[in-house]
Amino acid sequence: MDSTIMERNAQKNLRKWNIADTDHEIFALIKQRWSTRKFKPDLIPETDLKKIFEAGRWASSYENIQPWRFIYAVKGSPSYTIIQECVPDNDTEWVSKAPVLVLTVYKQQRNDGSTNNHAMLNLGLCLGNMHIQAEYLGIAMTQLFDIDCEHATKSFGVPKGYSTYSVLVLGYYGDSEEVITREELEAEALIRKRYAQTDFVYKDEWKTF
Repeated sequence: MDSTIMERNAQKNLRKWNIADTDHEIFALIKQRWSTRKFKPDLIPETDLKKIFEAGRWASSYENIQPWRFIYAVKGSPSYTIIQECVPDNDTEWVSKAPVLVLTVYKQQRNDGSTNNHAMLNLGLCLGNMHIQAEYLGIAMTQLFDIDCEHATKSFGVPKGYSTYSVLVLGYYGDSEEVITREELEAEALIRKRYAQTDFVYKDEWKTF
């Protein structure tokens, strides 16, 4: 299928609800992106997954070390089951609905063997790019941190010098009509909240409130 047609089809999957009410006008894809727990069963084309990783590839990193590493798996594969086993029990049910799971890993050292204190920050910049690219394609990306890193590291043979960090849950946003219980409404954060800029952005001096 032509890539332009694929992107147009992906755009149709963008949900039009739960868009952030920002205090200042910002890039639309940032307003639309959020961490959903509702996914459609639709498969994600391999070409779109490559676009998401390509966006991450071009993130900034200290000394251009590019410390990020990823292991991804499609639902139904043995690797998918292993990654799913690494998420907390209370997240298993909704995670199992997603078509793709991704294990994130970062390299601990710089090229000279010293500790790279910026590795997690660089991974975060990479993931930020991936989040926006995924949103552009109509694909939701939710990140889980409280995972069984030891199980993941052993199962996939992650070598010494690398740290397993999180699990990304990818899929097309589920329909708002699917959210029916109070618990689900709260989990889906229909009213999205953030700290005001005045709570964390200070001009000229530190402020304490």
